[in-house]
Amino acid sequence: MGSGDLGNQIVSLAEEINSHQMVGYYDDFQDKNTFVKGLPILGNSKDIILDFQERKFDELIIAIGYKHMQQRASFFESLINKIPFAKLIHPSCVIAPSSTIGKGVVAFQASSIGINVQIGNNVLLYDGSTICHDSKIGSHSMISPRVVISGFCTVGERVNLGVGSILIDNIEICDDTKSGGGTLFVENVTNPGLYIGSPAKYLKA
Repeated sequence: MGSGDLGNQIVSLAEEINSHQMVGYYDDFQDKNTFVKGLPILGNSKDIILDFQERKFDELIIAIGYKHMQQRASFFESLINKIPFAKLIHPSCVIAPSSTIGKGVVAFQASSIGINVQIGNNVLLYDGSTICHDSKIGSHSMISPRVVISGFCTVGERVNLGVGSILIDNIEICDDTKSGGGTLFVENVTNPGLYIGSPAKYLKA
């Protein structure tokens, strides 16, 4: 679901690891039967359930990016009990056997998931992101490249952590938080919004 930049990246990942055959996109802003990067637009979001029932595809991935976090979550939650969601995990990722990974998760190159980590549904982990032991990532969140989440941290739902953000150990980040690149969290975040700087400071809603 989504044929923009993120959708193209996910298709490229699937082709690289040869784990799934991508058959096309669903997109509410593209015309049906047009093509994006060689794959057809199969329809819009209203076509998904019927097409699944007609076996036009087997699994779905949400490719809605960080500018539309609520829509990313809403689409997933509206379909989770009706359609299977695929997982795409690059083989270079390091994943502890004791970790748990939800449905619809995408993990790009060299992501690291430590022991007892819990990853919710519909989470995206970009290249080189590190989730250390006993931490939790809430559903529908997006973790940018080179983010480091130390041990015993809890990240809420629909959180978007910018490139190179760092959480020291035992930090809690509330739902709907965003961070700019290189943000350092040394205290809990209880007020949703955009945070920047080192240490992190609230900028705006």
